[in-house]
Amino acid sequence: MTTRKMSSLTPNCAICGKKFGISLAEQRLYQRNGLHVPTECPQCRSDKEKQYVSGFCSDCGILLGPKTLVYCEDCFTSAQHELNKKVEECQARADESQSKLLSFGAQITELAESLRNKERLIDDLERRINYLNQCLEAGNNQMGR
Repeated sequence: MTTRKMSSLTPNCAICGKKFGISLAEQRLYQRNGLHVPTECPQCRSDKEKQYVSGFCSDCGILLGPKTLVYCEDCFTSAQHELNKKVEECQARADESQSKLLSFGAQITELAESLRNKERLIDDLERRINYLNQCLEAGNNQMGR
């Protein structure tokens, strides 16, 4: 087995390309814990870690294991219950709106029928007026002879 002499490293960050240092002590720490030497600078690693979910429940603050859900089981269940309640409320409002829409549709149908009836009455009245005007003209013509 060959032993390699370790020295400080200054690799380029795999994300941003900037050089960063890895001391001998850090290298030994990574080696002792069976970890790979990082390829990203501390800033990019920090930014990357911030993308992962917090280790605490966002609602009640209970400490969770790393990289787990944001909510503990109780808070998740509560949040899910609240979400289901909102879905039910939205569904009820949608049903109510649909009912109103159907009611408006029925009213429009009634109004359209009423309008057709009134148009028929107007046509009938116009025929009567024309008939009466013809009768009046005929009577005037007979009197004028």
